[in-house]
Formats: sequence, C-alpha cells, structure tokens
Amino acid sequence: MPDRVLAGRYRLRERLGSGGMGTVWSAVDETLRRDVAVKEIVFPDGLTSEERRVATGRAQREARAAALVDHPGVITVHDVVVEDDRPWIVMELLSGPSLEQTVRRDGPRPPAAVAHIGLQLLDALCAAHAKGIVHRDVKPANVLFARDGHVVLTDFGIASIEADPALTRTGAFVGSPGYAAPERLREQPAGPESDFWSLGATLYMAVEGRSPFERDSPMAVLGAVLREQPAPPRQAGSLSPLLWHLLQKDPSARPGVDVIRQVLHNVAAGRPSGLPDPMPPPPPRRPGALVPVLAGAAMLTVIVLAVVFVAVFAFSGDDQTTAATPTAAPTSPPATTPSASPTSGLDPCSLLTAEQVRRLLADRKSQQEKDSDKSCGWAAKKRGVSLTNLTLGTGGPPPETSVEAHNKFVSWRNARSKASDSVYWGWPEIDVKHVRGSQSAARTVSGIGDEAFAYTTTGLTQPMDKAFVVVRVKHVVIEVEHIYERGTATTDDAAQAARWVAQSLASKT
Repeated sequence: MPDRVLAGRYRLRERLGSGGMGTVWSAVDETLRRDVAVKEIVFPDGLTSEERRVATGRAQREARAAALVDHPGVITVHDVVVEDDRPWIVMELLSGPSLEQTVRRDGPRPPAAVAHIGLQLLDALCAAHAKGIVHRDVKPANVLFARDGHVVLTDFGIASIEADPALTRTGAFVGSPGYAAPERLREQPAGPESDFWSLGATLYMAVEGRSPFERDSPMAVLGAVLREQPAPPRQAGSLSPLLWHLLQKDPSARPGVDVIRQVLHNVAAGRPSGLPDPMPPPPPRRPGALVPVLAGAAMLTVIVLAVVFVAVFAFSGDDQTTAATPTAAPTSPPATTPSASPTSGLDPCSLLTAEQVRRLLADRKSQQEKDSDKSCGWAAKKRGVSLTNLTLGTGGPPPETSVEAHNKFVSWRNARSKASDSVYWGWPEIDVKHVRGSQSAARTVSGIGDEAFAYTTTGLTQPMDKAFVVVRVKHVVIEVEHIYERGTATTDDAAQAARWVAQSLASKT
C-alpha cells in the first residue's frame, strides 16, 4: 500500500503501527508539502453496506469535531477522507515516542514525573470534553511525546466508531483491554468519567511498568476489569490513592476533574496527595457468614465519597483556582490527610528491648549488627534474630500513607505466595556458612499489628530453620526473621517477636 495516494493529495509512505481499529501510516501532503500521519480505519467483518455507511459517517463527524479542539495536548486533525467505504483520518505527524514505548525502553517513571504527564493529559481531555467529545481509548500507546517534551493525546477516531450500535451487534469489542472502563464493557454509556478511569490505568502503567489488570489473555483482562481490584502498585508512592479512586468500578465513585487536578499538582510538587487512604479490600467471607445488607454498603460508599471531596478543601498547594471553595475553611487538616512518613527516622534496633532479645536467643550473649537505617540484627551461637524495614530500599519513595504501606505489604506477600525447594541463605556470625532450604508458602496471621503473614524455611543441608513474620503497623512494614537450630525453638518465637515489634511500632508511629 505504500505510494498509494488518498484524495489526490496524501501519499502513503510507511506503516508506523497498527491496532484493533486499523493502521497508522506516515504520509506526505503533496498539496501543502508537509508530512502527516494517516489513520486507516478498519471495520470488523460482517457489517452490511448500510452499517458501514453509517459507521463511516459517524467517524467523519467526530473526526471533524476533534479538529475543532484547539489545544496543544490534543493531536491536530487536518482532514478526514473516505475511500474504500471507510474513513482515513489525516493528522499531524509526531516523531517522538509514545508513553508505552518510553516505559518499555527506560522503565517505569517516577511518581512526580507521571503526575506532570497526568496534568497534561487531564487538560487535553477537558478540552475535548468541552466540545462534547469523549475519547474512549486513552492508553499509553496513544500518549505521544512531542519534540519539546510536551504530551499529546492522539487517536480520537475510536470515539465515534465505538458508539456505533452496529459494532456492538457484531460482538466486536472496540478498544484496548485493560484500559477500557468497566461501564464500556457492560455496554453502558461512556462519559468523561470513563476517560478518567482510562487515565488512571494509563498513569498506573507509567509508574508501575505494567497494566493494573495485566493477565495472560485478553478475555482474562476483561474479566479482571469487571470483577477484580487492580494489582496494588509498588512504586506509585503518593500517587497510589488517586490511582485507587480513579479505578473504581462505579463511575460515580471516581473523583471529579478538580480533585484529580489538585492531587496531580500535589504529587508533581512532591507533596502528599491529600486524598484519604482508601480502605483495603475486605477479607474473604467465611462459609456461612451473613452477607452485609446492600443498603449499608451503599451508605458506606456515600460516606467515603463525602470524605474524599471534603478532603479536597483542605489541600495545600500553590494552585487553588480549580478547586471548589468551601463555605468555611477548616482550621486544621482533616484526620484523613496523610501525615509524613515515619519510616525515615525509625531505628529498627529500638523495636526490641534487650530483655526481649535475650528471651529470643535463649539467654545467650548476643552481638548487635545494624545495616544502615533499614535493618538490625542480633546474633548468637546457632541463633539469630533480625528486623528489616521493608518500606525502605524496596523501590520508590517510602510510603506516605497506610494504604501505600499496605500495597507494599501485599506485594511482599504475593512474592512469597508459592513454596520453593531452592532457597539459599547464610549467616556467618551464627556459624551458618551456606544452606540450601525449602521455603513454605506465606500464610495470613491474625492478631499481630494491622496485618501480618508468616512463612518458614527449613534447612536441607544443615539442621537450621528460619521463621519469618512480616507485619504492617500503620505506615511501616517490618520483616521479623528468627533463625535457630532445629529443635531449639518454634515458629511461635517469631510470632512473639512480631507482636513485640508491632506494640513498639504502635507507640512510635
């Protein structure tokens, strides 16, 4: 198809990429002698001639409407022509990479940088929404970087095509699994809130390096979008609460544009998000347990939303022009405003007393070892105990809210969810030079801190065992490791150490 001329003026050169709705070509406008991009729309098989005619007309109308959106963050649409009974959308040609290509090449972006990207995308979406255009396919591949570094949102052609009932009748899904809002999958009307959901999924990918609903197949992805919570982010930092709120299944539960903008300003400036911590998902219901009354759940949703929007009034920041003005400003921040992270000044050596260490090491003399600010250990002959602050040094900034710490806790638990027969470890100070062991799968432990899980490692080449308990208290996640010669202790000792640590954390945070 290269060298084909459309409408007597647009000569196709090379294919730049393709997706579910067609192919993008580089081309030259031989009339104005400028380089352009041409999106070739490809309809699903099975449409009648009349259905193709109607879909083409809709695409023409919305492409022309998109051309009226005068905003630096929205791709410039030059023309739309019809050939072979389908539309071809002519746009400005950007030579920069997409957000998807950038993340795949360079890795996840820092939260502050992603917040800057989010602000530009939000402004672009608001400009389109003001013209009555809902994008419906916001995703990292449709976010391009111009030569000067600013962000441009492209590919508005799907907006009209997706809305065509003929395509729904054919059973074809138009869009990108993992980035399409749940209401679109349920064939419900898509509004600005749908674009905000997709914005949340896009920012999640930018900061985490993966889709929030990444699965092995497109059908599994669609099922996860409809029924499951997103995978807890590990590197999103203060951006995490906004991502959680944007990815709510119910469009009415997502924050509005003013809230989104203010949170992104806060994160971009290195401040806490200002949003209240989202509640962690409830534990699985026990067999035979009563299902909560629906009205109660609905009331809880209303209360949570009210807290979200009240919290916005207490945001701090330089740009306050876009936030709603309360009738009476609060004299102090609300209780839900995140406090500064306590992890940076926490001394892990202070979490156990000398008497507690003596009990764990069976009254033996011990040598204390401190590894920077994140871990502390006590070693004795064939016995040892160590504490590691997992909220430091695990990638990304320290948690600023309890939900961010919860996300790190979940990521560590998921990493230990499967048993293994090939783990290696050693601790020369307690005469363990090199041990190959068998590790158990993590199991949830109740009654220790806010949440906890435990697992064990049994030495295969030496009679040495290890018991671990990972406990979260508020903003902090601590791993308690107890090493002992088989028969001299039990996993209960590690659990007791974790209880002492949790009590100490509760008094310090």
